[in-house]
Amino acid sequence: MTKRKDGEDTERRILEEACRVFGEHGYRDATTAEICAAAHANAAAVNYHFGSKELLYRAVCAHAIQQMDELYPPDGHVPPEAPPEERLRGHIRAVLLRMRASGAAYYHRLRMMEMFQPTGIADDLWAAWFRKHGEATHTILRELFGPRAPEYLIRQCQMSIMSQCFIASYGVPAGGFQPPWSQDLEDTESVIDHIAEFSMGGIRARRASLSAAKV
Repeated sequence: MTKRKDGEDTERRILEEACRVFGEHGYRDATTAEICAAAHANAAAVNYHFGSKELLYRAVCAHAIQQMDELYPPDGHVPPEAPPEERLRGHIRAVLLRMRASGAAYYHRLRMMEMFQPTGIADDLWAAWFRKHGEATHTILRELFGPRAPEYLIRQCQMSIMSQCFIASYGVPAGGFQPPWSQDLEDTESVIDHIAEFSMGGIRARRASLSAAKV
């Protein structure tokens, strides 16, 4: 029992340190020797617990995705029986908080590394994650627009909402150039309210134009 517990602790330490090292250096420049040293583990521990550096990297990506989903699930902790307007705000809140999460720097670094130095090792994991979150937004928007709304309109609204969240995720820069909207980004909840209300205003306008076109 003690040996098993020690093994689990070692595996956890390796995974946590690998998140940091892969996030800082990327997959290619990170070494299992550095990860094991930081985790106070034997140099062969990566192969013993994970099988290889590549499989460790997949485990790191899966761990990052799981952590984000536990902290910021697609529904934003809003119950499925809530009105779609409330569910949309909950989804926007989850997206923005996830993007702004200071305690998940390794998650964002891993994504950035994969964007600029793609490995292809965990593409299926990231694709499944994006698909799940995209489907969550799509479901809410489809309910708001109704079954007759064209698919391109739903996709355009998804793009608009995500673009607002992406820009707002930067917050107020620590120094240097201050974008003209930066003073509005200090209060995360007010930004969430704005994106939700602004998006609903656009949705209502597009909905009205669709109804008028059918008359």
